[in-house]
Amino acid sequence: MSSETCEIMEIETCLMELLHSIQRADIQAYLRRVSDQVSCFEPETLGHLLKGIGLHRYLVEQAEPVENYHIELMDPVIKVAKDMAFAAYTLHLTEKIDKQDRIQSENVTRIFQREKGVWKMVHFHRSLFLPG
Repeated sequence: MSSETCEIMEIETCLMELLHSIQRADIQAYLRRVSDQVSCFEPETLGHLLKGIGLHRYLVEQAEPVENYHIELMDPVIKVAKDMAFAAYTLHLTEKIDKQDRIQSENVTRIFQREKGVWKMVHFHRSLFLPG
């Protein structure tokens, strides 16, 4: 297996750990994969660039864990260059909440940086997919 393939698999693992930590409201797992200096554009920031982990830490800490969910990454593209990595994909998320399925799709781009040997997300851009 090539070193490039190994690095891509590391990013895939990091990405899935991050997504599962959000669904499970596991703040410790989330903090292991997100830089304190993270920045983002997402629907919750209303078009503004958000810097720092404060809001996301609060959201994960206040969230109720979802026990029954399924995550699917559609058409993922992952590129690694030295200590930086890029992942772009459409996230298809199905959650069972109060016996009801909640389905959401979003287009996501995440940038990771290796910090002291550990991949951490340093920036992301997330937009909800609104069917035409």
